[in-house]
Amino acid sequence: MRLRIPDSEDDLQGLDARSRAAAKRAFDALSPWEKLDIDWADFHPQARAMLDDPFFWDGADDFAPHGNDTGADLLAAYRSWLKRHPNDPSERFLARLSAQWGYSDASPMDDDLHAEAVIALAFANLKLRGTCDEWPREQALAALARQRQQAERSTGPLREERLAAIDLQQRVLRQTGD
Repeated sequence: MRLRIPDSEDDLQGLDARSRAAAKRAFDALSPWEKLDIDWADFHPQARAMLDDPFFWDGADDFAPHGNDTGADLLAAYRSWLKRHPNDPSERFLARLSAQWGYSDASPMDDDLHAEAVIALAFANLKLRGTCDEWPREQALAALARQRQQAERSTGPLREERLAAIDLQQRVLRQTGD
């Protein structure tokens, strides 16, 4: 097959525009799950059924449990930690991670960072272990309740999106406690 090399800058720009448009059409045709491009072998076999909305797996949504920097870093660290400490409680992991991040009893995490961390930890348990013990679940539900209060007071443009994300996370965590 012979490829035709564009004859001019205009031809090259046209080819580039057509190529980008074709790639966008192909991406837009994917399902929300396909767009995530996740290797499900990296997660517990029950995780996708438990976390049945693409929101939970979106690494670019700041409201998703692992879509912000704190959540993404925590998920990666927890995956590594579980390989060495499969039976240790989650609170021990969080204490060690807090220390690694430079926080201590004398200099604790601020409330927002702590909320992101405990929410990420609860959902990391669901994704990697297929279950969530009482301590991380209760910590995450308390953090989500505080985030709900903040969001309800907000008048910003993302208020409703934020509240919907909190609702979804609370629903799943409450179901795992049954």
